[in-house]
Amino acid sequence: MQNRYEIAIIGGGIAGLTTALICEKLNFTYILLEKQASFEEDKGAGVGIQPNGLRILDQLGLAARLEDEAGALAEMYRYDGTGRLIIRNSFLAAWRERLGYDYVFTERATLRRMLWESVKRRECIKAPCLVTSIEEHDDYVIVHAENASYTADLVVGADGVKSCVRGHIDALKPVDEYISTPFTCTYGMSSPTHGLLPGDHFGVYNTNSSILGFTDKNGIIYWFIFEHINVPKARYTASDADESCASVSHLRIMPAATFTSINTNTIRKFKVPLQEYTAPNWHTHRTVLVGDAACKISPANGMGACQALEMSAALMNQLTRLRRHANHGIWSRDELHASLERYSEIRRPAAVATLEKARLITEVLLCVEGKPVGVLEQMKRLEEGLFLRQALGNWVGAPVILGLRVTGRGVVLGDAIERERKLRERDVNRTGKL
Repeated sequence: MQNRYEIAIIGGGIAGLTTALICEKLNFTYILLEKQASFEEDKGAGVGIQPNGLRILDQLGLAARLEDEAGALAEMYRYDGTGRLIIRNSFLAAWRERLGYDYVFTERATLRRMLWESVKRRECIKAPCLVTSIEEHDDYVIVHAENASYTADLVVGADGVKSCVRGHIDALKPVDEYISTPFTCTYGMSSPTHGLLPGDHFGVYNTNSSILGFTDKNGIIYWFIFEHINVPKARYTASDADESCASVSHLRIMPAATFTSINTNTIRKFKVPLQEYTAPNWHTHRTVLVGDAACKISPANGMGACQALEMSAALMNQLTRLRRHANHGIWSRDELHASLERYSEIRRPAAVATLEKARLITEVLLCVEGKPVGVLEQMKRLEEGLFLRQALGNWVGAPVILGLRVTGRGVVLGDAIERERKLRERDVNRTGKL
């Protein structure tokens, strides 16, 4: 008789591997199915991990290692399209002392490799393993792959934008009804460049095409060019990426560097349509979504990976509670559905809010008329302390993993978030608005 697992995870990206590690730490039985043969290779670009994400990684024993390898962001520079410096501050440099954690930026492959190397139960990982269908029953669910089938209590869809699990959950709902593509993004990575120091974080507010960039401890630069979508394409070529780079080549990104400076040192770059969505339904009775399968956002606010970490933690928290009260360890259909519904009730509104903030930040970068321009004018006048409060406000309600120790650094962050929550509550009581 084939093994039955508590959890079958489809997808071995950041959300899938994080879910697997939490399963290991909390002694859930699991199987992870990844369609690619290797976890070492990743064609993704850079990824930012803010303190809310680092606190979860700290519980998994990875935060210090990631911070050491990536280094912290420190100085923020913002220019307009004429080359005028409009914002400069050092508030990021104070995060470790005030919040317990830095804001780090590194190659997506680096984080994925660290997660993969931390997996102990390698026999639970099947790769390459292409899932072909999902068969859901009242008491169990079967995942059919090309060469085998796997039975579980629950399937976790961590399989990204083209999620087969999302297709199972919303089989009758065309994705075009909820996926929009308002922008394109050219992702790039460049070798160390004169005029940029480790920890520099730069951005350019410009009407037609804008830039955002981050420099790690080794001087590697991760950059993004955002553009309004003109002619929609399913796929962009290397020539398209070159054209986007040429359109911003003259823009100043740092006091002693223009975009040409880093483009000359490009290691790789590619252009994609920037899809954004929140899936309308996140679960059935025995399947559920996490990460980009559930919600895809613009990278402009640096919250995509953190959102994946938070979703994995929040889902596993509900399953931990379920397991405590399950009758003889059996997850009944209705009890599991209630746990998944609670997960969705908690995380889906947070995902919608994060998506909207990411879209707004993208529009601010592109100087879109109306609210985005107004937000930019407010940002120019913000003191460093208010930048910090804005960040803390984004993390109110951020989860930790139940059953795993929160370190001293995590306690520092939790206390800072709680103080911000109380301040916001006080402000609402006084003025009726945030």
